Amino acid sequence: MANYPFFLLFNIIDIFEKDLSKNIMKKLILIIIVAFVFNQTTKAQCPGCIIDQTCTISPAAPALCPAVLPDGLQNNPYDENVTFYMPAQFMASGFNVTLNQITVTSITGMPQGLNWQTSASPSNIFYPSSNPPATERGCVKICGTPTVFGQFNIIVSVSAEVSTPVGNITQNETFSLPILITSPPGANSSFAYNPSFGCAPLNVDFEATLAPTGLEQFTYNWDFDNGNTSNLALPPTQTYAVADTYYVSLITKKYVYQLSSVSISATGTNWCGDVEEPNLFGCVGDPDMYFEFTNNGVTQTGNTIDDQSSATFSNLNYTLTNPLFSLQFYDEDLISGNDNLGNFLYTVTGPGTFNLSTNQVSGTFTIDTVFSQQFIDIDTVIVYPTPTIPSINASGNLNFCQGDSVILSVNANTSTFQWYLNDTTILISEVNPELTVNTSGAYSVVETNQFGCNRLSANDTVIVYPIPASPNLIVVGGSINSSANGSLQWYYNGSVIPGATQANLLYADTGLYTLSVTNSFGCINSSTVNITTPSGLNTINNYQGIALYPNPVKNILNISHKNAANIALNIAITDINGAIVYHENEIAINANSLVSIDISTLSNGVYFVSLFNNEIKQQQKIVVIK
Repeated sequence: MANYPFFLLFNIIDIFEKDLSKNIMKKLILIIIVAFVFNQTTKAQCPGCIIDQTCTISPAAPALCPAVLPDGLQNNPYDENVTFYMPAQFMASGFNVTLNQITVTSITGMPQGLNWQTSASPSNIFYPSSNPPATERGCVKICGTPTVFGQFNIIVSVSAEVSTPVGNITQNETFSLPILITSPPGANSSFAYNPSFGCAPLNVDFEATLAPTGLEQFTYNWDFDNGNTSNLALPPTQTYAVADTYYVSLITKKYVYQLSSVSISATGTNWCGDVEEPNLFGCVGDPDMYFEFTNNGVTQTGNTIDDQSSATFSNLNYTLTNPLFSLQFYDEDLISGNDNLGNFLYTVTGPGTFNLSTNQVSGTFTIDTVFSQQFIDIDTVIVYPTPTIPSINASGNLNFCQGDSVILSVNANTSTFQWYLNDTTILISEVNPELTVNTSGAYSVVETNQFGCNRLSANDTVIVYPIPASPNLIVVGGSINSSANGSLQWYYNGSVIPGATQANLLYADTGLYTLSVTNSFGCINSSTVNITTPSGLNTINNYQGIALYPNPVKNILNISHKNAANIALNIAITDINGAIVYHENEIAINANSLVSIDISTLSNGVYFVSLFNNEIKQQQKIVVIK
């Protein structure tokens, strides 16, 4: 059971911010019912879902039992019951939330071959608060046989209706639910291996399945068709680096223990004194010795070697099926009855020649291992090609300012793609070779080919720098004021005003004045104000026929007169402190002449130009900007 698992159930986070009525829920990830991870276009064929009534959590919060969807095995039946706990009411961020309804809206990306049926079938709508606690649990039975292998991201879109302190809210969410379908193992009469196919490089484990019982011995001769061999029942994991079909063979040889020979000599006289070997002042003749071999309840009788005090029984080839065996020795007497020459018991631990003795005989016996049977099996390991590591190309700089973007792309082919953010966050619906990025993060892409084999790219890290706030512009008299900080630059009608890099600007003419702000990251923002009246122009007893331009001025100030009559003017230029920085008397001016004054030696700042004679007195403010 899980409380708020990362890919399922309610994740009611960032709820109820300062403006509660406008932004109750920034993000509401709804109950992710595993029932909804299976293709809605497939008719439900999994009846009999069993609800786990113990699925709960305290304090109340949505939960799923089990917490993780089990892996599936390709071409093998899959049958799972999953219970989901949907409390009618629970606390979220300090507020009581009532869960009214859960509805699935769409599902894509499900593995082929799986079906589902929920306890709310066929509508698949759940009403947790309608009759709690009976309606607080639901379940889904997942069944079928997946026909493909690989890692799948099932995209589920759901809708939830909840009641909050400020009213009912409907929240739509789309999320991914991963499920792994693995490739199946392989097996034959003498070995098993897992997996039987997959993507290069493929690691495969092998195991010999013919194993000795009793006193059997087996030898193994593997050829893995990748350049490696082994003689172990459990050989090391084999790696198949190149896509191909590999033919793996195993020769298994069975060996058994056999009693191959027995050599004995009579050491007692129990055989003497009967009709066949009378005792006439000493034993007449020699014993006719033989023995009975008993193992695992089966008795075999050897040949008799007549009238010999020592006998060797060769080429016996008595197979041992149990470590314990007995040898019962006799002197064969056809008339008077066989004489008992003693019994010998032995437990076999390995091959070799060993001593034996009874109270009537002594000698040796030999245990050998001999070939009994051979098994040969050949099977295939199929290795599919894996895509090369995708190489991400960027359409521009990976570091840029807010409001810009960069296009990340990989080579388009027959493969499918899935983009990720910060390694684990799937970017839902981003399945094309190109991705437009406008937020910071580490971006990667998984490429999956037609065989289901995939490869993950390296990360491309994008850094999006913040732009500065738009500067506020306030017009006061002949000045444009701002509280902006950073690297500043003023513009007049789109052109740079040289030297105007302070927060405030004294202006003269009408037009568009723009202040741009550049922060430490090089990101720029700006604001513009349109000056429609020459509020920065101070004129005293303005004589309308005289004009000064340009303003602002850099090096040359021009004075023109629109009337044809000649006039003579005195010119004085003072700084804001009243100091005269330029003076010239009796300058003739008319409509056909232009007076140009070189002010290139003046520093940036505000100056006042006075034009006067006995009849005219005019003063105008100019701004010098280099």
